[in-house]
Amino acid sequence: MRVVWMLWLVSQAASARPARTVANPALPPVPPKLSVAVDPGPATGAGVTQVPSVQGSATELDLEALARVKRSFSIQVDTSSVAHVTRANEALVVRHLAADPRWRVSEREGVLVAYERLERGSERSVAEHGYQLARHDAVRVGVRFGGWPSGAAWTSSPYVLRTSPRPGVLEVDSFLLRDDPWKGWSATALSIEGTVASLDIYEAGDGKTRQQTARALGSTLAYLQLVSAHASRVESTGYVPFAMPRDEPMVGVPGVEFMSPERGWLDVRARVNPGASGWTWVRVLDESLRPWQEAVVGQGTRERVGWSSQPEQLFYLQSSVAVPRGGRMPATVEVWFQPDGGSPERLLAQPINVPRR
Repeated sequence: MRVVWMLWLVSQAASARPARTVANPALPPVPPKLSVAVDPGPATGAGVTQVPSVQGSATELDLEALARVKRSFSIQVDTSSVAHVTRANEALVVRHLAADPRWRVSEREGVLVAYERLERGSERSVAEHGYQLARHDAVRVGVRFGGWPSGAAWTSSPYVLRTSPRPGVLEVDSFLLRDDPWKGWSATALSIEGTVASLDIYEAGDGKTRQQTARALGSTLAYLQLVSAHASRVESTGYVPFAMPRDEPMVGVPGVEFMSPERGWLDVRARVNPGASGWTWVRVLDESLRPWQEAVVGQGTRERVGWSSQPEQLFYLQSSVAVPRGGRMPATVEVWFQPDGGSPERLLAQPINVPRR
């Protein structure tokens, strides 16, 4: 059986109000800096909940035909804009992605990658592993700067379609997932491999279409073309203004917000302007001012955040991190920053309640 599905690119514009920033004035004053935090390094994946695989079965059972079938999708699309990211504009494109709250620029398996955040109204979020996990589908969209290492799953899997940026038709074969809770889902994995940047799209679900893949191709390819064409604007402003959501960057007071989207998870959001290029992360101190889950929170929140020469402009830091379950906990939260080639410095500290999680 063959499913033919034609996709024509359309440019999509996204806008949303800035995320909230909150403090807790009822908690004790923030203590002086007790110790210098060190760059925690990238997340290792240890202790993180299971994510969908790029391994499975090449065929699935068709209950009507009572036979094993291979499902594929034909997508007509021009992916050339991935190649518009060059060595000359790469650093500027990365800086813009870091400034845009719709993307989270982090490090995965030694590779710099920007994962797309899910937007729901004014809310924007993504887990540190980059997957958007829902009841009926699982999606990950990433703009990658460098090749996956030889031992990475995306390098070794025969189910990842790897192709160069060009106009034409993509023939994407699906595969059947074997592991719970996604057992029986149909998945596709696609890599548009440019010389400098690549676009990775993963979609799995219990349906028979690639709606999220179509959306991601349409919006991301147009976005990369726009940002690449106007990357020189980043040198003066820190971002491409007309490629940002409305009201971004936010102007206001730096701050941090905690939420728990589900048991065992902590969603950390902050607004800061580090004023330079580097790595930013969060540290939590308990009531005794001892670091709480320091490596887990630090690695899980580590990202490259946007910055500009205008300190009143605030850029978005956000990640959902898997943490031990527990009750509400008064704490102190710190946002740390290590500039490229520099020493760590504390950008922000405030009293806060870690919610029940």
